[in-house]
Amino acid sequence: MKIALIVIACVVGVVIIFLFPAIFCSFYMAFYNRKKRSEEEELNYSSMYDDFKESLDEWVNMAKTIPHTELEIKSFDNLTLRGRYYEYKKGAITEILFHGYRGTGLRDMSGGIDRCFKMGRNAIVVDQRACGRSDGSVITFGVKERKDCVKWAEKAVELLGED
Repeated sequence: MKIALIVIACVVGVVIIFLFPAIFCSFYMAFYNRKKRSEEEELNYSSMYDDFKESLDEWVNMAKTIPHTELEIKSFDNLTLRGRYYEYKKGAITEILFHGYRGTGLRDMSGGIDRCFKMGRNAIVVDQRACGRSDGSVITFGVKERKDCVKWAEKAVELLGED
């Protein structure tokens, strides 16, 4: 009986010793995103987009040169989140554009700005928490970002009115 308990304790100990570092490394690789990078580094695309590089570069350059208003909000947990407002026409429909995993608003949504303008719409392009120019270091896959989306909608109402 004592030998069985000792074996079980050893197995549990070994699992704990190897499991916790594996869990930490997995978390760090998937959720942690706070390498401060220059704008040029932020705009680098994965090689899987090589076929579209010309269009992507054109959209990014367009987004950089179009007059826009820099925006900031405070998240519910007191991070400063940043975005840009691109106005096509006063009173036009406004879309709020959110990028994907480890993206940036400028890099991932500049084509969306072009699409909005072609449709006669304004655009708010957001850098989500822990990405781009926004504060934070952990991506939460929507757990906290969903509340940030509500704050951005409130900012749009503040900026543009309730309609």
